[in-house]
Amino acid sequence: MGNCANCGAELDPGWKFCISCGHAVETQHEPIPSAIRPPAVSGDDAVPRKRVDVALLVGIVMAVGGGVLIILVAVALFSSRG
Repeated sequence: MGNCANCGAELDPGWKFCISCGHAVETQHEPIPSAIRPPAVSGDDAVPRKRVDVALLVGIVMAVGGGVLIILVAVALFSSRG
């Protein structure tokens, strides 16, 4: 990583302080490349995703259809008494 700005001792990359003098080590981070940086989203620009999750949609349709089928069978069974 380099040397301490205060005493000149050699520093390891993970250190936050110099082990010789206790001076805070200034770390310089490399900027994140724009190819992997997520796009900035703020306020009105925050648009929800438009892609439909097909598996979720099929599951919802099947659940509603199953519920309707159960109700129809229950009505048919209990109304046939007479």
